[in-house]
Amino acid sequence: MKFREFHPNIKIRLGETFVSRLVGSMIFPFMTLYLAYHFGAKLTGILLIINVFIGIACSFVGGYLADHYGRRNIMIVSECVRAVAFLIMALSNSPWFESPVLTFLMMTVNTICFGFGTPATQAMLIDVSTQNERKLMYTISYWASNFANAVGGILGAFLFNRIPKEVSLF
Repeated sequence: MKFREFHPNIKIRLGETFVSRLVGSMIFPFMTLYLAYHFGAKLTGILLIINVFIGIACSFVGGYLADHYGRRNIMIVSECVRAVAFLIMALSNSPWFESPVLTFLMMTVNTICFGFGTPATQAMLIDVSTQNERKLMYTISYWASNFANAVGGILGAFLFNRIPKEVSLF
């Protein structure tokens, strides 16, 4: 079994996972610093804990929604809303407008959509793969996710205070 022999849905999901993890790991680790600067360390800790619990709860609900409304629909809606949330996060930290509250709310929307979409994605991968493909598929997914997290974290750290606010989330 080779990567190019995978079902197109598997290739797309692996690519989307890589890009999503890369962007997420460039932004979200540094949200703690950004939010602590604006809200203080204690409130930031509370907000991030709430955000994590919301994400966990949404992942449970996401499985039900995927079964009820269809995996494809949930994946499309969740990814589109995530893209809009990222755009609003960027715009809410522009030279023209700054809103840490809106930034946190969009971060939470992103977490909600990630929670809703992940069970649908995992179920779809199982649906379109064979037993023989799964080991390689999950190995590639694991490596792509970890590589994206590492590269995204490095890029995010490098760019955090080096780029002008006009092109930065922060």
